Amino acid sequence: MAAPSNNGLLRVGNLTFVPVDPTEFFAEAAPNIETAREYDVGRPTLKTYKNCTPTSVTHWAGFEQAALQWEPTINRTHMPNWSISTYAEDEESMNLQLLDGHRQIFHFCTPFSPPGQDTPEGWVTDYVLANVRSTNTAVRPDTLFFRRTRRPDGTHSKRSLFMIELKRPAIFDEVPSDDPLHLSYYGRSATPGAFIAPEVRTRVRSVVEQAFVYLRDLGLTYGAISTYRTTFFLRRSPGNHLQISDPVFSATEGTTKPTWRRALGYALDLALSEYPFPDPDPAPAPVPAPVPDAPIPATGQGTGGPSSHDSHPSHAGPHTRSQARQGRSMGTREGLQDGEAADEADDEGYRSPELKELPASAVVVDRDALIGMGAFGPCCRGIFFGEPAALKRCDLWKTPDGARQLTAEIDAYENLEELWDVAVVRFLGGGICCGLGVVATEEARPGRLPVDHFSQFAPEDLELVRAALEKIHAKGYIHGDVDPRNIVFAYDPARGRRALFIDLSCARAAQEEERVEEMEMLDV
Repeated sequence: MAAPSNNGLLRVGNLTFVPVDPTEFFAEAAPNIETAREYDVGRPTLKTYKNCTPTSVTHWAGFEQAALQWEPTINRTHMPNWSISTYAEDEESMNLQLLDGHRQIFHFCTPFSPPGQDTPEGWVTDYVLANVRSTNTAVRPDTLFFRRTRRPDGTHSKRSLFMIELKRPAIFDEVPSDDPLHLSYYGRSATPGAFIAPEVRTRVRSVVEQAFVYLRDLGLTYGAISTYRTTFFLRRSPGNHLQISDPVFSATEGTTKPTWRRALGYALDLALSEYPFPDPDPAPAPVPAPVPDAPIPATGQGTGGPSSHDSHPSHAGPHTRSQARQGRSMGTREGLQDGEAADEADDEGYRSPELKELPASAVVVDRDALIGMGAFGPCCRGIFFGEPAALKRCDLWKTPDGARQLTAEIDAYENLEELWDVAVVRFLGGGICCGLGVVATEEARPGRLPVDHFSQFAPEDLELVRAALEKIHAKGYIHGDVDPRNIVFAYDPARGRRALFIDLSCARAAQEEERVEEMEMLDV
């Protein structure tokens, strides 16, 4: 299977493996990667939302010592080659530079590194992906470690194992290097009587809460926030408590402090030992963390137990249409934490639209029941305020203009209420839940047709689509993205078969000329 070469390299398929001494490898500093000045000093994105805060944020004491004592669990003489460049100009290119390095370390932690192994459950392969864009979850961490199993019956399953969220170095520039990050999260300093500047605290909270949302939505216990030069490892425990390690530096070498390689290897080993993650558990929904004047939670090892996920909540009564109409809040900007400036914006001038904050218990997603992909994220079956729903969710941190798209879609559904279950699917509600955008609708059945073009529709179905679009146009709107994937079919004995439009993120009021042009798209 493996073909050795004269220089000691091993080739497995299209993969190249280089000789390695694990003892030396894990004692060495990580390779240096030069970065563009704009990348180093660039302003970090700041987006904050309510209801995505951990129950508590404390110190992961003992991480350093445990990482120092860790030894690889897999005996390897070769590892994947790291074809490293010495320069990265942005986060995306840095992620790609690090991908081979992440694969090297993962190779020492899992027996299922590519090409994988045959097991009684099927062919199992553990992968690392950078700049993740397609999973059954709405969140998009910069690096995702996951397991793929190809079962004997030909079906597949995927399970997330560990995630890393990469940030620009400037994100931690004003965080004192001797301060544990959990203190900065609460606006405190290790120096008695000192406090962290409000803008620094805001920045730290934004980053920590984004990573926490990713851990929770992926059902993970372990992850990391990293600039590559500095990495903080995360552990989420039942009840959605979060612990943060002391910083680990890529330039560290030797055996008195854990190197970046050793620390990541130890964290990955912990993540693999937790597999499969118990998910969900009956942990309560998170509550807002203490404000700066509140006492800091005691540091300590914590429980470090299994993953917790906000599923199977208790529902306070049925969801009504009046609740759906409250999909937006009409007050001031939502999502600010105490002590944050209301005019805080990122480098793109971001402002959070006034979206309703949904309680964590309102949305339960079955990520294995994927219906399809919407304009800004996957659509899965689930529960919305106790009612079966098709749930489209959006990673507001990673989707360009995602909050505005979400607001536009909610507005369109509300303005077209008379057409619910007539020309568009019935809208159940929407807003922000645990930092993720949510649009909930009823799932129409039989649903989509397996076609790519309107010419493949039966003539009678195409007429149903025309009739639905005419009703939308009669309200002065265009759909904005007329495509077979945005049309589902519903049937009941009383009303028969009808076409319904979904995904109204591009819908808007329009002039007669635009409505005529859109209708012509159905001419085949």
